[in-house]
Amino acid sequence: MKPILTFLYPELKLLLTFNNNKLHKLYILNKLSPTIMKTFYRFFISAVSFLFVINVSTAQVPTYNLRAMNFEFVSINFPNDAIEFDIYMERTNAPVIFEYSGAQYFLEFNSGIIPGNFADTNVATYRIIGSDLPPDMQPRNPSIALSSNPPATVLRLATNSLPGAGNGYFLPDIGFPGTKIVRMRILSKTGSLNPAPLNIQWRNPPVVLLATKIFAYIGNTGVDITTPETHSIIDTTANAGISLINPLNNSVTALKNINFPGIKYLTQYHTSSRSQPILILIILFLVTLL
Repeated sequence: MKPILTFLYPELKLLLTFNNNKLHKLYILNKLSPTIMKTFYRFFISAVSFLFVINVSTAQVPTYNLRAMNFEFVSINFPNDAIEFDIYMERTNAPVIFEYSGAQYFLEFNSGIIPGNFADTNVATYRIIGSDLPPDMQPRNPSIALSSNPPATVLRLATNSLPGAGNGYFLPDIGFPGTKIVRMRILSKTGSLNPAPLNIQWRNPPVVLLATKIFAYIGNTGVDITTPETHSIIDTTANAGISLINPLNNSVTALKNINFPGIKYLTQYHTSSRSQPILILIILFLVTLL
């Protein structure tokens, strides 16, 4: 091995050895005075730190769209006792590499839809029922809880165990809507959900407590790439037009729940059979505007 660098002082010779293109060992071949050595170490550490920061800051950061979508009522044990929806992440600046390392997902919602104490798992549950991610990359520990600052009832999904650079999930470039992070279910165990608006929205930074955050590996560094402005709530199930959700019968006392396209949040409009002629005219008018 030969010294490959002479630095700072003529009497200082360094020997650098590499292993797999990484600095393996640093040898200082000459004995120097304590003062010179102290100065050298300070300078060397500062230079290495500076190069590290430059490497991270100049690397391209992956961007994304995060959507909660496809909201629908489901009947499990009682009529309309559950709401299911998807969380999708769409890669938006390919060919920049997006090595997804993990994320935590928090959504505020109207707990008034749940009959009873929503925090009691014997009354209501929030669980993952599907995902396109590998099992070890899926978020975990879904739950419903109160939060503060600002106060809200929150649907919680904690981050997965971070796998380490090179072992993350490389998000594919597949266009809208992207990769299904999870499909979720809010379930009432005691009866049908209450006829109330869901009023769901992302809980984002600058909120500190229980805020949605997305993480990726850029090179060997884990980076918070969260962009709240690209988080949205949509309901693509209504895009095809106005649709009757429930109930299926047409009795005089039956309530009708109707979804209108373009509504940001899941919204219910109730009518009885007595008002159906007027409702039909309104629907026909609205359809001509689409």
